[in-house]
Amino acid sequence: MKKFLLLILSLISIYGCNLQQSAKELEIKRISDSIRVADSLAMVMAEQQRIADSISGVGIRNGIWVIKNYVDEFETKTDKKYITTESNILGTFSNSATENSELEVRLLIDNSEKVAIKLFEYAGKNPVKAGIEEGYKIKVKPPNSEAVVLIGRNSSDRLELDKSDSKKLTTILCDGGKIQFYIIDITEYAHSSYRFEIDNADGFDKILAALQNKN
Repeated sequence: MKKFLLLILSLISIYGCNLQQSAKELEIKRISDSIRVADSLAMVMAEQQRIADSISGVGIRNGIWVIKNYVDEFETKTDKKYITTESNILGTFSNSATENSELEVRLLIDNSEKVAIKLFEYAGKNPVKAGIEEGYKIKVKPPNSEAVVLIGRNSSDRLELDKSDSKKLTTILCDGGKIQFYIIDITEYAHSSYRFEIDNADGFDKILAALQNKN
């Protein structure tokens, strides 16, 4: 009889342990499932935010174009936004000392009426600067169309276009496609020229609209 009771108690103990083990396994599975769900939700939310940012155009690329924020003298990001290309545009420049040397170009487009161009000779870090105002003739060749002549003025570290010429250039960019540039320094004692092109300007119209919605 004692042996029978011991057997019953042993079976009950084993069954109880099995129940406890099953409960632990179920709890671990529940926690693991919760973590997987949370990770999935985080991924979905991140993707939704990326899509929303893409639609708004803030810091998101559209073709080669991207909206960025200007920084102040302390390299702190400001609220003022502008359009530029994801990376500097490559080209060449020539003057009395060199021929077809490396050039990098950065466009700074605050809006459809305010466009500036920075020229980096020898693909360096410092743009072409002017102690006094210098003039530049900018020939822009859209795809399947005649070249348009614009004027830029450099009194600091960039060629600035006036309101009328800025509108002309942004209209050309909005049409997309391959756009070629040829810039000549028309200052009396300077003989520099700059060549570069945008292989495909598609998407500029959308990024410009996004910028205007943000300003």
